[in-house]
Formats: sequence, structure tokens, C-alpha cells
Amino acid sequence: MSEFKMFHAPLVKKYNLQYTPTASQDEETDAEEVEIALDPSEYNDPSEDVQEVMDQYISQVFLADENTEDSDNGAQVELENNTEEEHADFSQSFIDELKNEFDAYSPSDGELQKAVEAFEKTNQEKANVEYTMASLTPTRASVYVKPEVIDFNKIDFEAITDKFVDENKGKYDDYEKAQQDAEKYILQELPEQLNEEDVEQPQYMSADGYKINLTQEDGAWTVDTSDSNDNYDYKGLISGFMGGLGDQ
Repeated sequence: MSEFKMFHAPLVKKYNLQYTPTASQDEETDAEEVEIALDPSEYNDPSEDVQEVMDQYISQVFLADENTEDSDNGAQVELENNTEEEHADFSQSFIDELKNEFDAYSPSDGELQKAVEAFEKTNQEKANVEYTMASLTPTRASVYVKPEVIDFNKIDFEAITDKFVDENKGKYDDYEKAQQDAEKYILQELPEQLNEEDVEQPQYMSADGYKINLTQEDGAWTVDTSDSNDNYDYKGLISGFMGGLGDQ
């Protein structure tokens, strides 16, 4: 029997696997039944490895958690993705999306980078992420990733604006200049304001979470980051960790 089969079986119980051959009309009909005793606790649960590697990916790519894993430590599960490069791509995409939020003020990349780093750090400290297996075979897996993160739409920008107005009463005669400085002030104060915000599930995420696909080869798992119809939820995952920016 070469086809892979997966059954949900609690590891704390023991089972007997029974197999009864089906004989043709020309064969003996008294074939013996085969019974094999199984103790699931003696076997590794591969779903735990997949969820562990998924958590490693999320932490390193979206939460700026450095990869400190020793490659010679004999770990059974490995992540094949270049998370350092993917984190750099994520941060740049975040900067590009954040820049589009400004109308009157044109922030520098350095200012935007500072805000993005603060956002990632806050999520690193506050975010909650749940993982649930959707499917699993020896070479493929799908995991539902359900994060609770900072949502840009819920940030109290009004509090920052009110603070700017209080500090600059009677200072401006030029409305355009006031608007520019107000947006600059918001960007500067954003890292501090993030500390006051709560995390919640992304607005457009399904009830199960984002379904993320992985493939396994030579003992290493790779998170699928391709832009394809079968991998649509990955785009949503990126947007979720950007606080909803870029979500279509």
C-alpha cells in the first residue's frame, strides 16, 4: 500500500490496525485477517514540525525576529526560505504602502523606515498568532495562520492631531503648510502612539485565518510566497502584518 493516508488519532490512546484481504472468485476465501498494534505516542507528530517552521517564518519575516538558530544543532525541521531577504522585501513594501498614506507631506525613506521598524517591533511585542493545520502529506502542507496585530485603521490618529493643534495654536496662516507639518508630526509621533494601541484580527481575514502553503524537500520546508491563485491568502497575510495597508 504505497498511497499516503492520514487519520486524526489522539496520541494518548493505543490502536489496532486491521486489514482484511478481499479475495476474487478464483482465490481462497479464507484469507487471514492482519492485525497490527499501534501506539501513536511512539511516533513523531509532523504537524507540530510544520507549525513550528511556520511560526519561525512569521517571526523572522514579519516581526523582525533575528534567526539565531544554530544550523549544526541537529534540529529535525528546517526552514528553506531566505527570511533575511524576504524581511527586507516586506519592509520595503511596507515603506512604499505607508508613503501612499501621505497627501501634503513627502516623507523621506529614512522617516518611513523608522516608522516601519517601530510598527514591527510593536507587533513583535504584542502580536498573537495561532496556527491550525489545514492539510498535511509528507511533501505538502497547508496551515491556517490567524494573527492578532496592530491595525492602521484603528490607530488613534486623532489623538496625535489634537496634540499637534494644541502645541501650534495661532502659529499658521498658511493652511497648506499647516497640513504638511501636521502629517510630518503624525509620522514622528507614530512610534509612541503604537504603544497605546491594542492588537486585533485583520479586518479582511477569514474566520479560519490565512491559508498558507508549504512544500517539503530533503527534510526542509519552504513557505510558498508565489503570486498565484492557489496562494492568494499569502498576499492577505502580508497586508495583515502591515496593519491592513495594501489590502484590496
